[in-house]
Amino acid sequence: MVFNLVSIGLITFTVLSMLIDNIVVARQTKAIVEQHILFPKDYSEYHFRLSERLKYIGMAACLIFAVVYLFYRSTIFSLIVAIAAIFYPKIKLPQLIKKQQDNLISQFRVALNSIDTSISSGSSPTNAILDTLDDLYRMYTFDSDIIQEFEMMKSKIEMNEPLADVLLDFAQRSHVEDVQNFCHVFISSLQTGGKRVEIIRSAIAGIVEKMEIKKEIELMIAETKFQANIMVLMPIFIMLMLSGIAPDYVEPLFTTIFGKIAVTVVIIMIITSYKLSAKIVDIEV
Repeated sequence: MVFNLVSIGLITFTVLSMLIDNIVVARQTKAIVEQHILFPKDYSEYHFRLSERLKYIGMAACLIFAVVYLFYRSTIFSLIVAIAAIFYPKIKLPQLIKKQQDNLISQFRVALNSIDTSISSGSSPTNAILDTLDDLYRMYTFDSDIIQEFEMMKSKIEMNEPLADVLLDFAQRSHVEDVQNFCHVFISSLQTGGKRVEIIRSAIAGIVEKMEIKKEIELMIAETKFQANIMVLMPIFIMLMLSGIAPDYVEPLFTTIFGKIAVTVVIIMIITSYKLSAKIVDIEV
């Protein structure tokens, strides 16, 4: 009875947090689009909304509570351990930072193709940046990162800010190697003269090729990541299956000291395996 009440409470909290967070995001997006708001973003940082933080805490608490109860059959102990979910947003933070940087890289690749086309057709560097914005609007909305960045570039250029300073600001805030390399090459090309087009196009080709290689590698290791996750979760699946099919068979794990020690060792091994597999398949290009 207590288990059911706690489970319902955690699930309800998580669902409400997710709904509230979706509403908050929708309202923020609507305000950005309607009021034409520009946000200079540092892509090495990520700031949680309160509703978002509660959502992640609720999701982690549900998972921790369910897994711990599956292995220990103690509602109180499971609830106490689930309190550790308050630290999950901090654990999730690097993943969210990487995700927003990956989104920027993906969108920036589209911008590179447009800049390459404009430069090849004889446009000046400044006009190439401005023309790219029109192309980006065909694929993205105003609230997307790449539109925000190029809108800020356009605004600064119209206020007579040097193009080199505009690009340098973008490069510094992006904390993305591909973006920084392109901006630095683009800035250097402004001083070269006749070979400007060749330098910019060569830089774009090199960056796009690197992006394609990285994408191919990610596709190659995607299956390996899936298999690693399945292997890590296998003990949980086995325990869940045995609990349903042969509860008497696993009963000693919950009632004897040696059973609890064995279960604890298994959980430690699961956590260790997950961390090791994550490091193994984490390949930087």
